[in-house]
Amino acid sequence: MHNPVGIFAVEDAFHLTRRGWVLVGEVTGQVDPGNWLVFEPEVTLVVTSVEAINKQGVHKTGLLVSPHLASRYELPGQQLIGNTAQIMR
Repeated sequence: MHNPVGIFAVEDAFHLTRRGWVLVGEVTGQVDPGNWLVFEPEVTLVVTSVEAINKQGVHKTGLLVSPHLASRYELPGQQLIGNTAQIMR
């Protein structure tokens, strides 16, 4: 069984060539590489890297997610921006 360790509110996303998708937003709780992001309905991504983003004095968290979404065009179809995920360990 997986334990919830936080929530992640997705505000934006972008694709890095050869690395994959980065979801940008705010974390409540904690997040580490290897944690899962669980969105409703039934979208689950694995966090591969956690990055701090500080742009114009605004602090956000960037989560590089598993290459589950192989194409750079697949993430927008999932409508994750504006949604909140449970962070599971």
